Amino acid sequence: MQKAFPNFVLVINKADVIGVKVSRNHTVIFIEVSGGPNNPQEKYIKDDAEKLLKETTFGLVSILKHYLDKSYFQVFTDMLQLSTLKRRLKTLLNEFERARKIWDELNDYGLTFANSLILQYSKMKMQIMQMEFLLEEACESLGDEFVYNTPLYLTCTLEVFVHNAINIFSMFTKEIDLKLKIGNSIQQTIINIEYDQIIVLLSTWLNQPYVDNDKIKEFENICEIELIE
Repeated sequence: MQKAFPNFVLVINKADVIGVKVSRNHTVIFIEVSGGPNNPQEKYIKDDAEKLLKETTFGLVSILKHYLDKSYFQVFTDMLQLSTLKRRLKTLLNEFERARKIWDELNDYGLTFANSLILQYSKMKMQIMQMEFLLEEACESLGDEFVYNTPLYLTCTLEVFVHNAINIFSMFTKEIDLKLKIGNSIQQTIINIEYDQIIVLLSTWLNQPYVDNDKIKEFENICEIELIE
């Protein structure tokens, strides 16, 4: 008792340890503050409430005591960083999905909106760069153990979200390179190109061979579950 709460004076507070429970690897000490009402004229309910508040406070302190090697400011900062991290990642993932959907809509129009596809690709690239920066920032402020092994929302770690987003972006990188080649081929051979060749090139453009829609849908389903309010 005295080791857990060195500043707690047993004689003054008249406290007894009534149990020790281990929960989530944290030692929880329950204390009953003994003694009757300070004023015999007052109702017992008031003093019982005060005793309950003291017991709850001791329990809370014992749960949080593994943080006490840090300053209270550092604990608050960690909590604030985590909240900000979740909000920023959610925003980036939503923007990344929106850019992909706009890409798909533009792709259906063929070469007409080629420049707009490049714009959407640039947006996705910027979002991925921000996610990578977020990952590095989290490693520095919250540690590798948190980034790679601790669920950020429900089950997936921050690293899982960023890794999957990068893999999806690599699909669009290969796809944009292919589309540029298709566009150049059509422009350079527009006079002599065969009709069948044009059909093949346009079909390749529309079908997007490098974009794995099943993997993208799987990731979108994960995000929908994990990021739900």
